[in-house]
Amino acid sequence: MTKTVYIHIGHFKTGTTALQVFFRRNAALFAQEGLLYPDILELNAKHSALAYSLYRAAGVETLLHDYNLPDSPEDLWEGMLDHIRAAPQPAALISSEEFMRLGAHPAAESRLRDIIANAQGIDFRVIAYLRAPRGHTRSWYNQLVKMRLPVGDFNTTLRSGMESVHLDYTAALRPWVSIFGADRVTLRPFEERLRAGSALYDDFLAAIGHAMPQGAEFPETDPNPRINEHALEIIRLYRNAGFPPALIRPSIERALAYFASEERRLPPDSPEFESLLETSRAGLEGLRDLPGNGLNLERFLNDLPEPEDDESLAHTRQIGFLINEIMHLHTRLRKTLPALERRLEALEKRGGKAAE
Repeated sequence: MTKTVYIHIGHFKTGTTALQVFFRRNAALFAQEGLLYPDILELNAKHSALAYSLYRAAGVETLLHDYNLPDSPEDLWEGMLDHIRAAPQPAALISSEEFMRLGAHPAAESRLRDIIANAQGIDFRVIAYLRAPRGHTRSWYNQLVKMRLPVGDFNTTLRSGMESVHLDYTAALRPWVSIFGADRVTLRPFEERLRAGSALYDDFLAAIGHAMPQGAEFPETDPNPRINEHALEIIRLYRNAGFPPALIRPSIERALAYFASEERRLPPDSPEFESLLETSRAGLEGLRDLPGNGLNLERFLNDLPEPEDDESLAHTRQIGFLINEIMHLHTRLRKTLPALERRLEALEKRGGKAAE
């Protein structure tokens, strides 16, 4: 019997970890419904070993996350496919966002092409989620900092520290289209609406034609939360400067407390920004029929206040935190220095000439 194998290839930062945790947690329910989520070659609910083996065989040395299995990619893939063939379920799902890197490594693509060409009794289907490039690159930059990599600022990282698959979606998907065929590749948009409730899981299951099993459990929280955007650059710079984690942690806790205090400056009954714009527009329109009006109201109406964008707001608050941190250190020094001076004076008296 021909088995259907869905290969979920990411992209990174499109809810992939949440989907993997969901399928691992509900693997028994899905198995009863005819969909196998294999428990072999799986770590942290991902089947990334299948991707890492291809990259290592192609000579890739970066972002393999301590992968150390000795097996060849051919042995790993054939082992997985044999496991799926032997299972009673007619379909299986394997998932790893690491598959998306294939487009950056032609030698790895060549190895996978040969593996798939020799796979018998398998109908492969590929599914990928993509998000708008601006949000994707910002989120991937956040992830690189989270992984404690010594990256530069966003502009530097975008120009020199990201593989091409994060910018060129056609290049990222080209090997999957080439190996499996365009009619076997399904693309879905990762949008903000998918963060609500079970929307992401419903969307994925609809894309592969499987129903949600009764009694399915969903992750209570985001299994791969991003670093607070306001603290992101502070953490990156602390780590790049070599600050020990024991010093970074309390400082970041103070940063988050400062950011929360800034949020509390806005009264809960404050109007939304769009409401303020409507007030401003109405105030200008009310001047239109005044006989002495010499204003160019159209120019004024096209030059209304704009809210500060997220990156600028984060930068402003980071400066505010650093000023508060300087004051924090200044206060500590004022409390500590007198005691240090008394200790030094006592040591000098005790030591006499030897101290001199």
